[in-house]
Amino acid sequence: MSRFGENNGKGIKPLPRTIRVRMFDNSELIRRLKRTTLIGKIMNPDVQSVGSLVLMMPRIWKLEGQVVGRDLGLGTFRLDFEREEDILEDFRRIGNELGTVQTFSATVLLVLVFAMMKNLAHTATCTIMFRHMTSDSSQSN
Repeated sequence: MSRFGENNGKGIKPLPRTIRVRMFDNSELIRRLKRTTLIGKIMNPDVQSVGSLVLMMPRIWKLEGQVVGRDLGLGTFRLDFEREEDILEDFRRIGNELGTVQTFSATVLLVLVFAMMKNLAHTATCTIMFRHMTSDSSQSN
């Protein structure tokens, strides 16, 4: 009799090596995420939690109901906006209130660096990068 059960059917089954995923058209999802998603990273994880940031930023920006936030792990987060127009208009307003908005070349990269002082009485610095594809580059896809 085997000590580890290899001969009596009680051994550990090896996991399948190949995972098959059905093909599906995700081009609309990718297009939408490129245009309406903001991805950021907190710069002081010892003081600021991503969970509280994701909950508080829509309130601070007065965008409750227009933005859905998610914790992506490792100090990163994602904010999904309902419409592209909301993003551009809101970032102009947020940039005027909290910091500088910089733009670069055909693909616009908005970088906001700001101090958030309303969450749990801590001062938190956050860098947010948002990539917005221009209409010229999205038409080529």
